[in-house]
Amino acid sequence: MENSTTVFSVPVRAAVTGLRLCPYCRKEVKKLHELSLMEGIIDIAVKTARENRMQRIKIIKLCVGEMTAAFPAALRAAFAVLGTDPLFADAVLDIEEVPVTAACRECGHNFRPAAYRFVCPACAAVNVDITSGRELYIDYIEGTEK
Repeated sequence: MENSTTVFSVPVRAAVTGLRLCPYCRKEVKKLHELSLMEGIIDIAVKTARENRMQRIKIIKLCVGEMTAAFPAALRAAFAVLGTDPLFADAVLDIEEVPVTAACRECGHNFRPAAYRFVCPACAAVNVDITSGRELYIDYIEGTEK
């Protein structure tokens, strides 16, 4: 029987605080931000793979906003360390970096703020909405079914 590929999207809506309990003393321990994020991503990927009878995960596509302070290189390193389950053998972590953009509420101008300076370059108003750059979600997981 031939393996087929299934592609689907799973948004990540859970907040990750970066705090965990030490298994020995039960005190809160701070970890590298990206390690905690990757633990949550891997947990969701494993659960989703099981629900969809996936034998192997080939690609995990993440969308990571510039304002999340999650560094793609650190996320890749965390995936290399934590993604040791055979489900992830040869899996690729594809990260799309989403830039910060804003829209002026006064004149409607869309712009990319320079150095997090949220002032409209068209009319100098500070009444702006952040329209992108805060995203952190799994766009899709691609894998093979049994």
